[in-house]
Amino acid sequence: MPQIEQTTRRNVVFVNFSRIYGGGEQWHFLSAQELQRRGHAVTILANEASELAERAARAGIPCWTMRVSNLSWLNPLTFVQLQRFFKQIRPDSVILNSSVELKTAGVAAKSARIKQIIYRRGIPKPVKTTRLNRLLFLHVVTDLLANSRSTAQALHDIARASGRMPPRIIYNGIETAISLRSNPRSRTIGVVARLSHEKGVDVAIRVLAQVRTQLSDVTLMIIGDGPEKAALQELTAQLGLREQVEFVGFTEQVSRYLSQCAILLMPSRWEGFSNVLLEAMLLRMPCLAFGGQDAHESILHGETGYLVEQGRLDEMAARIVELFASPENIIDMGDAGYERVCREYSLTRAIDQLEELFG
Repeated sequence: MPQIEQTTRRNVVFVNFSRIYGGGEQWHFLSAQELQRRGHAVTILANEASELAERAARAGIPCWTMRVSNLSWLNPLTFVQLQRFFKQIRPDSVILNSSVELKTAGVAAKSARIKQIIYRRGIPKPVKTTRLNRLLFLHVVTDLLANSRSTAQALHDIARASGRMPPRIIYNGIETAISLRSNPRSRTIGVVARLSHEKGVDVAIRVLAQVRTQLSDVTLMIIGDGPEKAALQELTAQLGLREQVEFVGFTEQVSRYLSQCAILLMPSRWEGFSNVLLEAMLLRMPCLAFGGQDAHESILHGETGYLVEQGRLDEMAARIVELFASPENIIDMGDAGYERVCREYSLTRAIDQLEELFG
C-alpha cells in the first residue's frame, strides 16, 4: 500500500470502482491530480485493470487496486481488506463515487473511524429510499456532493429520508490552459460519446442526413467506442453516409480531434452534467443538445449554443444549418462559450470549492 507523507495539509482518498472511464472517473482523476499539485496527500482506490488505475499510475498518483463487483459488499474478506487499508492510510476525507463504493468502502471507512465520508453523485438519477440506503446515508455518509442542480434535486429524497443536509453543488471543473481552438470554417459536426443507446449517436447520424438535404458538404466526426459501433456503421450505410461519417474510435486526444470541427452536437437521450460540453466550449465551439438533461445548466440557449426539445430532429437540423450559414455566429457563440467556461467551470474554482468542503 502507498505510504503517506505527514507534511501535507490534507489526506484524501478517492474511491471509484468503475471499470469503464467516463465523466465520473475523469472528475476523480482530475480532482486527485489537482489536490496533489496543491500539496495534499492523495490516494485513488480503484478496481483492478481499470482505466482510472492506469491513468493514475501514469500521472504518479498513488493508487491501490482490488477486485470489486456489485456484490462485493457481501464479502467479509473485502470488508477486512478495505478496513485495513483505511486504518493504514488514515485519511481525513474519503470521496465515494456511487452506491457500490458506499456499501463497500464507505462502510469500511466508517468502521475505521474516518471522520469525513463524502458521497458524490454525478448523474441526475434519484437514489432509492430503501431501508438499507436510509441507514447508509444516515450512519455512514457525512456530506452529500452533486455536480449539478438536477443531480442535487435527485438526491433530495434520500437526503430528507436520512436527515441529511441538502447536497453541496460543485460543478465539474476543466483545465482552461489550452492552445487549441476549433475551426469555425470547418464543415464538420463533432460528437463525443460512448457508442451505446442512451448516448443517441444514431440520432446524430439521422440529423446529419437531414442537414445534408440542404448543405451537401457537411460531415460528422464521431469520437468514441462502444457496443453499438457495428449497428451505427450499418445505419450510415443505409442512409448513404458511409463517406460522410468518420468513426474515430476511443482516443485520449479528444481536443485534438474536436479542433477540426466547427460545432459540437450532444445527441444523448439521457445525460448528466457533461464534461464534453465544457471541453468543446473551451475550444470555442457552439454546443447543441437536446433538452431534458443537465445540458441546460452549461449551455446558454441562443448565446453559447442551442437547446432543442428531445426528439425534434428537424429542429436540431435547422439549427445546425442556421449556424453553418453564418461562420460569424459560430465565432460569436464560440467566444461566449469560452468566456463562460473559463469564468464558471475552471478546475481551479472547482478545487477551491472542494477544499472548502473539507473544512
